[in-house]
Amino acid sequence: VVSGDSIPPTLLSGPINSLDQFFDPNEFFSNTVSISRNMENTNFLVSFGNSNETGVITDVDGFNRKSARINLDHKFRSDLNIGMSALFSQSERELAGSDNSDGFSGGGENPFFGLTFMSPEVDLSLRDERGFYIAEPNPVALEENPLISTLEFDRLDERKRLLGSANLRWTPSNWFNIESAISYDRSDRTGFQFEPKGIPTVDVPEGEPGRMIKGGQIDEALNGSVTAQFSRAFNELTVRAKTRALFERTSAQSFFGEGEIFATGGIRNVGSTQIQDAGSSQSDIRSIGYSFIGALDYKDRYIVDFLVRRDGSSLFGEDERWATYYRGSAAYRMSQESWWFLPFVQEFKVRGSYGTAGGRPRFSARFETWSVTGSGQVVKGNLGNKELKPEFSQELEVGFDASFLNRFSLEFTYADIKTEDQLLFAPLPGFAGYGNRWINGGTLEANVFEISLNASIKQSRDFSWTAGANFDRVRQEITEMTVPAYTVGLGSRGSVFFIKEGETFGAMFGDKWVTDVSELPAGVPADQFAVNDDGYLVWVGSGNSTTDGISKQLWGTSSDFNHADGNPYRWGIPIKFLDEDGNDFHRIGDTTPDFNLSFSNTIRWKGLTAYGLLDAQVGGDVYVHTIQWGNRDTMFDLLIQNGT
Repeated sequence: VVSGDSIPPTLLSGPINSLDQFFDPNEFFSNTVSISRNMENTNFLVSFGNSNETGVITDVDGFNRKSARINLDHKFRSDLNIGMSALFSQSERELAGSDNSDGFSGGGENPFFGLTFMSPEVDLSLRDERGFYIAEPNPVALEENPLISTLEFDRLDERKRLLGSANLRWTPSNWFNIESAISYDRSDRTGFQFEPKGIPTVDVPEGEPGRMIKGGQIDEALNGSVTAQFSRAFNELTVRAKTRALFERTSAQSFFGEGEIFATGGIRNVGSTQIQDAGSSQSDIRSIGYSFIGALDYKDRYIVDFLVRRDGSSLFGEDERWATYYRGSAAYRMSQESWWFLPFVQEFKVRGSYGTAGGRPRFSARFETWSVTGSGQVVKGNLGNKELKPEFSQELEVGFDASFLNRFSLEFTYADIKTEDQLLFAPLPGFAGYGNRWINGGTLEANVFEISLNASIKQSRDFSWTAGANFDRVRQEITEMTVPAYTVGLGSRGSVFFIKEGETFGAMFGDKWVTDVSELPAGVPADQFAVNDDGYLVWVGSGNSTTDGISKQLWGTSSDFNHADGNPYRWGIPIKFLDEDGNDFHRIGDTTPDFNLSFSNTIRWKGLTAYGLLDAQVGGDVYVHTIQWGNRDTMFDLLIQNGT
């Protein structure tokens, strides 16, 4: 689509299917060989696997993985047994374009993003007189030919994974046991990216100078726990208890080397580049936790349980590393009482619980961060916070469960949640010298209620039919903020979610477009405006309509009076709303739905089962960034205005 001051918009069409040029259906296969044996005291399993997914992108090899596993269970005696398992896998994957899933390399164009904006009449496979793919096959769009990053550039990701675990269980009696467990997980990843010298791109039509990145990352995790469990009945009272101590340790280290501007083509060596860069990082996180859970069940109708947990984490400052949490709950099965007066209700239980929990920040939150430019200048990044403490959530939940008519079951739950000391990545004023800082700076309150109804419509040996319906509603509000309001959301693509005290969590703010003459500034002649087919108010001039753009050659013309921003109105173009103070930042939506509703059915006939689900979100708004990009390239209906 092309539009301008004197060129009317037209709808492009053509016989080329760029999706067929980019995607190529392929096969995949997997095979496994295993050996197992069960003996009186020992069981074991050894297996080897191989899987290969060729992938669906033209000339991209896809994914291949080989693995070996061993499981062993052994009983030393009747009250003592051990279990062990180990897995080793090795995989190799060719990536497409700027896929950053390896975690440490990236750059270049995203071919899937670029493919979205290719016109249906564009042939991606066309080459220029030098034999290279045409970098910008669609002159209207601003994106690069997606075949360049997938076929001309190389991206490889290799990974090795080792997992091992062992547990030892001692059961001196049928009502008491002690179990210890330990597990280890290590992941080694290497990534490679190569962009040859001389390939023309949108940014460098004469040919890229060449680029190469190679890096690696090692992640390790070691977890262990000791658990003692007690469960015993004393006449009509059943007592259960569990206590546990655990530790977690995770570490990560990464490195990369990068070079740009190759002296000559055909060489894959960072040392042959003119501009070189290298970097590394490492982190170490340790956690310790202790917990106790107790439960009492009297006559199978009066049920209570409680939990106390003490957690410590190195992610917080020295004075805030330990926190205590708890939970208590109770349930009463009223239908088990002798006085129960509703015989058609087979089960009726009321329940309630109250508990607390905490949230952890990311590793870098308590550290100051800097970056070093190519010229050696040190630039401040984020200000650390050694006084961070965990988010603190409190939840009260009540409800009931009922079964009636030997066919139906009904559940109702209401929850009230309050989270204090929320972890916020808050912007800082300019004089601070840093851009942002993680703080405990807000309170979020929410309430939720959910109702579900299930029915066993038909049950027999060969046939069964069950159906269910579920309804839920969520409301969330930011009730306290200790920092000024700010926006977050879409990263470098723009921030639309407004974090402000008293505002709904999920509220979207941004530019609002005029849809009614009442939203125009005072004194503007309302009879020169009309609402177009998309619901937006546009200037059309005296005696014109929104369909006169081509017939009267009105595209590109402007009004002889100005909008509140000081610029004239352009024919057929939507108008940004400004309030009486000239503010263009307004509430444009809310992601929170009015409610969610779902219906499900499961039908079984002998060995055949069919399942169907209808899931609906009623109300709520979605910020569609894909449409924003399409509007940039005048490729979506809002700006095409074909035939007007």
